[in-house]
Amino acid sequence: MDQRNPLHTIGLILSNVANDYFGHLVDRLGEQFAAHGYRLMVSVTGRRVEKERELLKMYAEIADGILIASDAADYEELSDAVPKEIPVIFLNRKPQGCSCTSIVESNYSAVFQCILSNSANGNDKIALLCANRQLSLAREIIEAYKNAMHSTPSGFHEDWIFYPDNGVTDLKSLLYAVQEKGCNTIFTTTQTLTRQFLDYLLVYNLHTEHPVSLIGFVNKDTTNRTQLAFDSINQPLHELTDLAVQQMLYQINAPESPIREYLLKSTLQIHKVDMLNFDKK
Repeated sequence: MDQRNPLHTIGLILSNVANDYFGHLVDRLGEQFAAHGYRLMVSVTGRRVEKERELLKMYAEIADGILIASDAADYEELSDAVPKEIPVIFLNRKPQGCSCTSIVESNYSAVFQCILSNSANGNDKIALLCANRQLSLAREIIEAYKNAMHSTPSGFHEDWIFYPDNGVTDLKSLLYAVQEKGCNTIFTTTQTLTRQFLDYLLVYNLHTEHPVSLIGFVNKDTTNRTQLAFDSINQPLHELTDLAVQQMLYQINAPESPIREYLLKSTLQIHKVDMLNFDKK
């Protein structure tokens, strides 16, 4: 990469900002880059890879670096649009064959352990509600779920995996479909789905003879805002944003720095008392 006059601008490309995870991501990145004298410009693709290509080319002209959470399955879908003259860092997930620096999450171990722990405690019929299944992050979660369920007495059932939209979801119909399969626990794989079902089940479980337990994805910000205890996978959002800012500033000042892959592991939070499935008597 050749040095050029600084523009003090970082481009951030996301599929959407209605997603709870990306909302927190934008807030933290904006604050941290501002502290270093950079403004953050955010663009949304609506999950269209062609839009990602357009934005990569646009930010190549007006930004000092680009952060992107891509919906592309393969890097070849983007490679000719990725600028060489400024740093590009892939966040949260990366396309197969990616040749840029990436900072991604690994949830395999936490998901696997959470399934086994819940099965041992009687929440053994676990339905997986997986959004964005085309992404590498979702594929890893599905693999961990399958392998863990194969190790439980209930075994793995393909029809216990549901693929809801990550936006507006008919929670009542989805929960009914889950219970039709005989499941007593739902495992939501995004923070948006977790929040939606947390609110819904708080009311639902008060008025049913068949309460449903929840396992979900959260981050430090969301866990600080609720006092309810439920088993969760804590995504390393703070660590990801800190590292993204650090690496971007480093690569802007050292354009010949080597490509690196950073893997951040999520953590498991297990609670002895399930506040969504307590004794109502």
